[in-house]
Amino acid sequence: MKLTENNLAVIFYLLAALATLGYWYIILFVGNPPNVKPIDNFLHLLNEPRNQLIFWWLLVSPSLCILLAAAYFSKWSQTRMGAFSLFGAGAVLTFASWWFYRSAEAIFVSLALWSGFLILRPHLTRLSRGTR
Repeated sequence: MKLTENNLAVIFYLLAALATLGYWYIILFVGNPPNVKPIDNFLHLLNEPRNQLIFWWLLVSPSLCILLAAAYFSKWSQTRMGAFSLFGAGAVLTFASWWFYRSAEAIFVSLALWSGFLILRPHLTRLSRGTR
């Protein structure tokens, strides 16, 4: 199997999702007192006002990464509209990842964005030459 830019984007988005799920595992299951259940810890983290936004982001970002990985796995990512829209969604996800926390997830999402740019590049050169 040849690693194309699409395959690299899928791999990097899945690695980003796994990195974030690894954080959840550590947060919920490692180092808790015996009387604290993981679900109680989970609900507390999502409802605590001080850091609520960060934990909601940790909940949403793996889903977005998996959706983008599935989109890059499809043939739609090779179309002009697909390449532009997926690159835009990846740019927003990358910016948000670096904004909320600088971690392995943000690095993997950035690498996936680079792969998305490599997919988008042939469509940009066609636009600059005036052809479709």
